[in-house]
Amino acid sequence: MGAVPYTIRPVMPSDLQMTIDPVDYSVDLTWYNPTENTAGYALTSISGVRIYRNDEMIADLPETVPGAFAQYTDIPPLQDGYRYKVAAYTEEEGIYAFTFEQWIGPPAWAAPTGPDAYGYIALESVDPEGPEFDWIEIDPTQGGSGTLLNFTLDDQTLHLNLPFSFKYYGLEYDEISVCGNGWTAMGYTEDTDYSNTAIPNSDGPPAMLAPFWEDLSPQQSGSVSYYYDAVNHWYIIEYYRVRQYLPTTAFETFQAVLYDPAHHTTATGDGKILFQWLDITDPSQATFGIENQAETVGIQLGLDGSYPPTTVGMQDNYAVLFLPPEENFPVTASLVPTNPPIVIPSGGGSFDYTVLLTSIGQDPATFNVWIDVVMPNGSIYGPTINRTMTLDPGTFFMREMTQSVPGNAPAGEYTYRCTIGDYDLGIFWDQDQFTFIKEGVDIASGGAWECYESSEAEEIPGIAGIPSNPVLKSAYPNPFNPTTALSYQLQAASFVKLAVYDIQGREVARLAEGWHPAGIYERTWNASEMASGVYFARFIAGDYRQTRKLLLVK
Repeated sequence: MGAVPYTIRPVMPSDLQMTIDPVDYSVDLTWYNPTENTAGYALTSISGVRIYRNDEMIADLPETVPGAFAQYTDIPPLQDGYRYKVAAYTEEEGIYAFTFEQWIGPPAWAAPTGPDAYGYIALESVDPEGPEFDWIEIDPTQGGSGTLLNFTLDDQTLHLNLPFSFKYYGLEYDEISVCGNGWTAMGYTEDTDYSNTAIPNSDGPPAMLAPFWEDLSPQQSGSVSYYYDAVNHWYIIEYYRVRQYLPTTAFETFQAVLYDPAHHTTATGDGKILFQWLDITDPSQATFGIENQAETVGIQLGLDGSYPPTTVGMQDNYAVLFLPPEENFPVTASLVPTNPPIVIPSGGGSFDYTVLLTSIGQDPATFNVWIDVVMPNGSIYGPTINRTMTLDPGTFFMREMTQSVPGNAPAGEYTYRCTIGDYDLGIFWDQDQFTFIKEGVDIASGGAWECYESSEAEEIPGIAGIPSNPVLKSAYPNPFNPTTALSYQLQAASFVKLAVYDIQGREVARLAEGWHPAGIYERTWNASEMASGVYFARFIAGDYRQTRKLLLVK
């Protein structure tokens, strides 16, 4: 045919094949280089071959031979759907040979759903590391050991005390609200929302657990029951053949299981949650998932028949396990009253305390820290302080503070809290608290809630593990039953006293007393004879004083 016009595009490579390695999920592409251009002339040479992944060029193979067998191996950066294109070129790029989009990596549904902004993930029973579906029958009408809840109205919410403290999205709860419309909520709520929406969303209750949020009618048909399994340390709420409002032929059987964090431990202390669905008739108009107290963070497993690619969709004999973060946020908070127990007279007064924020991570940490007050009626006053801070690795922030309480504040027990997290998102990474009592009310005395600082130091640098002052480290484990270890470190010889006090300020144990050389020490407290509750470990070394809160859970 004569000389080949070099500016005419080569035809597409032939027999393009894609093979995915099932072990490392690398992609092996093979093809034959073109032998002619689009004008039908034979190619005597090719400048190269370009390879594209999702329209992004990932390789340029130079000096390739027309008609030759060629091969290229790619390792995609993420498990995702990918499409490849291969084109030879001279002065002009040739026609593409291409593959159809394929998922590269384990099946999408085999991956966890999440994590959300707090760190919770959801594992399905079909996932490689997921839970096994194992229905726990508690309904007494089916031979179970549970107690029936008496739903007598449509859109009704009932309230139950939990048999253990349950930490959820960083907050502790001892009560749960159970709605006939297929959801529960940590804490107390009067919400009865039947109209399901997306998660997270300000619609519905705060701190929601939604195994089947739909307009259900347990007052018409079916039953709802609860049971605490003291052997396995979990708390179960079961909906058995509860009828939907519409269609009236749809009956749903499912359950939510809370794992006692004191026995099913996690890195953060947050609880594990299991949803199980035994027999589902019509999930097409329901919501499934969890969300935090602020209703700003959560995991949605399904909404109105639509499911994320990481799930297989709602079905019978199916389970999902929600797991909290695998590691703590790298800053801890400690809030220690100076002279517990604190009792404020009716005319008002003040109390002193110490805030200690400690960086335990390897990188700088930026966070919000705020202090608020839970009033005797459960409402929240504050925050009295809300700051954004950054702590470098191995540093801590310590501040002595004073809080005034006005005379017109109501009588009763208050909870004083320090929280670190993301205030706007309502994320709580760590929290410490103590209680105080106000004896009465004196309107005439006036006053205001004021929190002020007695120290100007913002940040105290130093290696957190090698403090420049004596230090009493956090007890481990805590909560505990019945023993916990307390360690302390002295940089110089000092007279030491380490004692434990109950909530009334009475000494219940003396763990150390006397002259100690510099060094690291550990003492164990056996509280087998003590009642469950809050205790304080008080550490004195010379002029230094520090208090740690202990929680005995039996």
